[in-house]
Amino acid sequence: MTEKRPTSRYVIDIEDGSETARLLTQELYLTRSMGGLFPPSYTPRPGSRILDAACGPGGWALDVAFAFPDIEVVGVDINAVMIDYARARAGVHHVPNVHFEIMDITQPLDFSAETFDLVNARFLIGVLSPENWPSFLRECYRVIQPGGHVRLTEADNPVSNSAAMQEMSKLIATALYKAGRSFGADGYHIGLITMLPLLLNNAGFSLAEQEGGIHDGSTHAEMFELARQDSALFYKMIQPFLIKMGLTSQADLDRLYDDLLRDLDGPWFSSLTFWLSAWGKKPDAEH
Repeated sequence: MTEKRPTSRYVIDIEDGSETARLLTQELYLTRSMGGLFPPSYTPRPGSRILDAACGPGGWALDVAFAFPDIEVVGVDINAVMIDYARARAGVHHVPNVHFEIMDITQPLDFSAETFDLVNARFLIGVLSPENWPSFLRECYRVIQPGGHVRLTEADNPVSNSAAMQEMSKLIATALYKAGRSFGADGYHIGLITMLPLLLNNAGFSLAEQEGGIHDGSTHAEMFELARQDSALFYKMIQPFLIKMGLTSQADLDRLYDDLLRDLDGPWFSSLTFWLSAWGKKPDAEH
């Protein structure tokens, strides 16, 4: 049977192979910045089932499945190219306890109630609009077992000494706001990280834990090269969206992007991006 391939709602062209490469770099960079796959307070129990929503090329899901061979991991994404890539990687690396499915997380999830112990979702700002969040979290609540968790990880625009990066980030925030894709109120911040606890509470979860930190993308940082690769690709691939929203021209973006690359390669480049993970717990089953 032919798998149904839904229409993408990403603001970046996810069919472009460069986006797969960028997300693999981002996944590695993000996991290292966060100190590992999970915080010290959480270890999956044997037999657990974990869903990675909007899993991209499957890096996090594969790493979790490899690290915990006695659990099952499912990754879903709307992008058929990335799902095909993730499946191929799972086969090459012989990771039998992970599998990947094409699925649109803005629609009801194709899983039975109380299927998973944990739903993990990172950087859904490129997927969900504010009006999509309540229905997505209701679906998370439905498919999570009593006492299980949902983990949401998001970030906001970076703080940088690069005028070009600041200007590009402002254009992105403005474009997302104009497209109805952000919670921002000031023209620079995306605003989603401040909303995560409220969104979880409104969906019926209790706020179990919050963990926050920074991604240091500065020249002196240990993971600078990974951060540089991510930034160079992201600020290039987001440009069609900025033009589509009528905020700038390709000529102006070309000049701004050249300035950004020069800043990234300079000896004094500094950038910090703040992230937050909010854990929501579904109430335990009543006895």
